[in-house]
Amino acid sequence: MARNSVPNFGIDLNNIDASAARNDQPASVSGAQLTTIHASMIRPSPFNEGLDPGDLEAYRHSMDESGLIEPITVYKLPGGSDTGYEIVSGHQRYEVWCHMLGHPTINAFILPYEENPVRRFRAHSEANILHRDKNINFWVSRIRHAKSVLEQSGFTGQKADLMKAVSELLGGISVQQLYRFESFEKLSPELQELERLHILSASTLYAAVKLNEEQQSEVRKRVDELLAIKKRSIGDGFDDAEVTREEFKRIVAGVKEGTTARTKTPTSPSTYITRADKAVTSVIGTLSKYKTQEDKDTARKKIAELRLMLDELELSLGADSQE
Repeated sequence: MARNSVPNFGIDLNNIDASAARNDQPASVSGAQLTTIHASMIRPSPFNEGLDPGDLEAYRHSMDESGLIEPITVYKLPGGSDTGYEIVSGHQRYEVWCHMLGHPTINAFILPYEENPVRRFRAHSEANILHRDKNINFWVSRIRHAKSVLEQSGFTGQKADLMKAVSELLGGISVQQLYRFESFEKLSPELQELERLHILSASTLYAAVKLNEEQQSEVRKRVDELLAIKKRSIGDGFDDAEVTREEFKRIVAGVKEGTTARTKTPTSPSTYITRADKAVTSVIGTLSKYKTQEDKDTARKKIAELRLMLDELELSLGADSQE
C-alpha cells in the first residue's frame, strides 16, 4: 500500500557513516557513538511487528558471507548500568547475529531513552516502517500500537478523535482507510491468509467481511477449489493461478445466495441441452461480428471473461468424473 511521505520524527537513522561501521570505527546516528554490547542485555521494542522468516534467512546468508555490516540502534533503558537496552532499529539483524549465528555481542548505536511513548513509537516507525513488507496485518498491528501509546500519553476523546490522532501518528493515512484496516480483523484467519499469500488483496477480501464464520469457511473452500481447477488448466510446473476480484465477488454472492435460495424444480436434461446449445451459438455469433479494431479488442476481453466463467461453472458441477 502506498504511504504518504514519512514525517521527520527527529532521529536521522540514515545518517550513518557506512565505511566507519564496516571497519568497526566510531560512527554516529544523531551523535550516538558506536558501541559493542552484550546480547543478553538487549530486549525487543514493544512496538515491533514481529520477524519475517524470509528476511531472517536473507540476513543469515548475508552475514555468513560479510558479517554484521550495519549496527543496530537501541535505547539505553533507565535505571542504571544493569537495566539493559531496547531495540529501536535492527530486530532482525539482532535475531540473526546473536541467536541464529550465536554471537555473544553486537555493535549498536545507543540513544538516550525516550520516556514519552508517542515519541518512542514515532522513532520506531521512522527506523523500521520503510523496510517492512507492509501487508494488512502489519497495519492492523500498527493501529493497535498507535492507539495504545496515545492512551498511555493521556489522550482523551471520542473514537473519531482517537482515529484522527492515529492517522496523524501513522503519517497521514486517512481515517476511512484506518477503519477499513480494522474491519479486516472480522475476517476468519483462513481468509486473512489469502492476503498474506498474495492470492487476493485486502480490498477484495472486504467483500466477505459481513459473512458469518461458516459462510467465510465456505468462501475459502470455493476459492481453493477454483484455484485447483485453474492450476490444472495451466498445467504442471506452473503455480501462478489467481482469483480475480470479480470471481471472488461472485463466490461471495453465491455463498450468500446459497443460505437463502429456494429449491427450484430441476429442468429436464433435454431442455438443458437445448438451452445450452442456443446460448453457445448466440454468444459465438455475437463475438464473431466485430467490425472495428475496438470491437475486436472487446471481443477478446469477453472471450477471456467467458473462459473464467466456464471455469467457475466447472467448479460448481463438481469434480471431473474421470479423476
